[in-house]
Order: sequence, then C-alpha cells, then structure tokens
Amino acid sequence: MTELQAKARKEAAANPTLFKKTAAQLADQRREAIIRATTSSAASDRRLSAMLLAYSSPSSEVTRRLVVLADDPTPDVRYAAIVGLATVTHGTDKSANDAIIKALDESGNSGLTRDAAFAASTLKLADGLPLLRRLLEGDDNLNKRYAAEAAARYGPMAAILLPALKQGVAKTKDQELKALMEQALASIDRPAETKVVPATGNQPTATTPGSSVASSQTKPDLLPAAAKTQSKNENSWPSVVTLGLTIVIGLAALGSWLLFRKHKQ
Repeated sequence: MTELQAKARKEAAANPTLFKKTAAQLADQRREAIIRATTSSAASDRRLSAMLLAYSSPSSEVTRRLVVLADDPTPDVRYAAIVGLATVTHGTDKSANDAIIKALDESGNSGLTRDAAFAASTLKLADGLPLLRRLLEGDDNLNKRYAAEAAARYGPMAAILLPALKQGVAKTKDQELKALMEQALASIDRPAETKVVPATGNQPTATTPGSSVASSQTKPDLLPAAAKTQSKNENSWPSVVTLGLTIVIGLAALGSWLLFRKHKQ
C-alpha cells in the first residue's frame, strides 16, 4: 500500500486532471491488495484503500468493503468511505444508503456531515432530507452550508427544505451562507422538466406535470408539411396528363410508320 500511495501522490501532483484515470487503473490492477488493506491495522492504509475503491469498477464486494469502512473508528477513513459509496453505488444498495444516512445523522462531526450530505444528495436519498432540514434549522453555520449545498444538488425533490432555507436567508448575517441558501432555493424552485407523452395519432405532445389530458392539437410545424404534401400531389397532376399525351402521340406515330412500311412493301 505504501507503493500505491506514493504512486498515487506522484500522479496527482504531476497531472491532477489525469489522476482519476490513473487511480481507476491502479484500483483495478491492484484490487486484491487494496481489498486486503481495508482490514489493515494502519488507519492510513484503510483510508487509502477506501479512496482507491471509490475509483474502482463497481461490484458487490467493493460496496461491502466501503460500508464496513464507513463505520471505521478513524474519521478520515469514514470520510473516504462515505464519498466512495456515493461514487460506486447508484442509490439502489440499501446497506450503502443506510451507512450514508447514519453518517449524516451524526451531526456532531462537521467533516462527516460534509461528506455524508454530499453522498446523500448525489444519490438523491429521500431519507436524507429530514436530516438536512434539521441541520438548516440548527445553530451550526458550517453544517448549514453543507446542508444548503446538498439541497441545491437535490433540486425540486427537496421541497420540504424550502421553509428552513427561506427562514435562513431572512435571518442569517453570513453573506456566503445566504448566497448558498439562495442558490438552493433557486435550484429547488426551478420548473420541472417537460414530459413527452403519446397523444392521439401517435404524435408526441408536450405536457407539463399535473395535466390530466394531453393536448390533441396538431403541432404547428406539422401544418406546413401537410400543405407541402398536398401541393406536391396537386402539382403532379399536369405531369401525369402530359406524360399520357406523349405516350398516345408516340403510339400514333409508330402506327403510322408501320402502315407506311406495309404499303411500301
């Protein structure tokens, strides 16, 4: 693990933008060693293993190891594991979600609150919203910042946080905190995305959430297309007549020529 740590630090210092790719390669190439390090007696090894597992290819084994590390007695190890769970899971693993919510519930540790709030909001865990509201209504401005940042990531689904955020904006004298809360309010209040549902005639018709009946009106851009089709069909009629006359005249000329040849013989 010392070798991996040295290589990771070297890559991060040399080219931070490529560090994620390098870390992913390291994590997959040395997965067995990293897995073993999750049970090391050295906290630094456990922390590094949690960090590297966050970059590895997702698997049930990786998730299980990170869940265990998320309850590690060393805070730095827990921080890395919580962020790792947000990276390798998609909110569908109950054990991972429970570990994140448990960490968020321990609001006495601001570092843990920061990373747990990030993880919960990244995965859009509904169970995290009441805990964020509690933080917003509390007295710790640092935790309020983390909660406001998380609320912004949740977006419209964090509507239950609106009263606490509005109250915070009205009362706080911390301008940075106020700005974060205002950003969260804007994110939560933004209009929901327009949905497209099938309408009569299998034509897609845009409707907004909450509307019970889709509009059956023809889209404006379909009208010119229909008019063009009709015009094209109408304009094709003279062409057909002309072609027919040409064929008739041609056949008549051919008949006359054949009769002329017959008389000559």
